[in-house]
Amino acid sequence: MERIHNKKTSLTEKAEYRQLIKKWIKIHFRILWWLTFIGIAAELLISILVWKEQLASISLGHYALKYLIIPASGSMLVVVLCRFFLSRKKLQEIQRAYIVTFAISANCFILASVHNVFYSIGCIFLLPIFLTSFYGDYRLTTSAYGITFVLLIISQVFVTWDTTRLDNQTRELALCNLAIVLVCLLAGYGICIFIIYYEKERQELFYEQMIEIRENKDRANKDELTGLYNRRGLKEAFSRLEYNPEKGIYFVMIDINKMKTVNDTYGHGKGDEILKFLGNVLCSYNSDKQMSFRIGGDEFCILFYEHSKSQVETICRKIQESFKMKQLEEKLWNDENVISVSIGIAELTEGMSAEELSHLADQLMYKEKGKKASFLI
Repeated sequence: MERIHNKKTSLTEKAEYRQLIKKWIKIHFRILWWLTFIGIAAELLISILVWKEQLASISLGHYALKYLIIPASGSMLVVVLCRFFLSRKKLQEIQRAYIVTFAISANCFILASVHNVFYSIGCIFLLPIFLTSFYGDYRLTTSAYGITFVLLIISQVFVTWDTTRLDNQTRELALCNLAIVLVCLLAGYGICIFIIYYEKERQELFYEQMIEIRENKDRANKDELTGLYNRRGLKEAFSRLEYNPEKGIYFVMIDINKMKTVNDTYGHGKGDEILKFLGNVLCSYNSDKQMSFRIGGDEFCILFYEHSKSQVETICRKIQESFKMKQLEEKLWNDENVISVSIGIAELTEGMSAEELSHLADQLMYKEKGKKASFLI
């Protein structure tokens, strides 16, 4: 029941997924900001401790430039560039996810390069890898692992930011520690891949269950003979209407004229054919702003959303004409014996309940009962 489902959820599953991705991107951009802020604050605190204990072997200006100004400027530049690219409207959400992931990796590279004297600092590259698992995209996670793998090697092997490292650590020990961090990085990547796989399996099972529930509910709301929604479906639509009142709501009652005569003369099999014909006609006019129902016997109804009075009248005339032509095409009888329908149209006004709307349309329809191809508003 498309209209009812649209009332229950403001977005389709794909739209909901895009909204979720947008939310994660915003969160990850905040993480980028906090990573930058914490890195600068920690460096400032370390600088105070170093100078208080007189551990620095270089001048204050040189130290501030090397460990505060340059790293902080680099980190802030990454944040600004990331914000700039994220603001571009033409980018898809997955592209934005790549941008924020690479930005976090770049800030991790700055921290790891400045403090590569501490070999365990390389584990900071696990952060962008783990964050990608929220997107559930294998390629994004693999790309994050690839870029962090390269940046880790560059920061630990080719960058010599802190010269004390050459004096205090042997090359063999450095390579051993690098290998350990690389193994940790690979393990983190493997864990993320497993998380994504498990989450996708869980989501597929969940969606299958939801689809099954919706299909069962949809079948329960459908009339078996005509395929239209039944009285239960109408009741649900009315309940949604009361919770979400809209303008341009019209309710149309339709009754097939001389249906008792058809059943008595030609049998109920012929009567069922007539019901199916009208059901097919009404189905052909269904849309996300128009729902058709068979509520019992030869009584049908239509619920219009966001329609004008003239639009509803035009559609009702088309339905009458289509129903007539359907009978002639199937050669049920000649033009003189074609069965018509009586129609009553009621508009939902302020303060009117769904039951009152239905009762008004029913009254107008019965006033026209017996008059061929007519309707009353």
